[in-house]
Amino acid sequence: MSRFLRKKKMVNRLIQGTMIARLGIHIFAYNIAILALIVITYAIQMSTAVVTDQAGDAEIFTLKSQLLTVGGAMLFMMPFIVFDLLCLSNRVAGPLYRFETILADFVKSGSLTRARIREGDLLVDFEKQFNEFVEAVHALYPETIPTATSAVAVKHTPPGNAATTGSTTNAPSAAAH
Repeated sequence: MSRFLRKKKMVNRLIQGTMIARLGIHIFAYNIAILALIVITYAIQMSTAVVTDQAGDAEIFTLKSQLLTVGGAMLFMMPFIVFDLLCLSNRVAGPLYRFETILADFVKSGSLTRARIREGDLLVDFEKQFNEFVEAVHALYPETIPTATSAVAVKHTPPGNAATTGSTTNAPSAAAH
């Protein structure tokens, strides 16, 4: 465990607020599904008792019945929750992947491009700061400004899949400046 605990828990309202709100919606929807299944189970048992002229028993309150209800709600809700969280995590992972490819292209070509993320992504503040950083690098090192030929020459390869070919890169070194 880290010796330096973060004092402020809510550091980015957009990202954390969206995730907390989405989790709250999931919990609410899950509980509604459980209640609906309990009511449906009870209604089926009571209607069966009415049709067969038998007194309704208290099976709805047994552990087996409740476990089946909760299990049914879990099986019903899980695909929706997983899909929604996948979409939400993509709003963070997508921009991170974009920043990663920009940095990998910089290492390959020596030119640094501005980041553009899609509308609705959650790293808007980071995009702004990253682009300010890119502009500062361009001001200090004009050779990092992308040209039309360098943008075409760099093939977008996923950073984790880039194989080293043994060639040297054109990236400016920190020692050279």
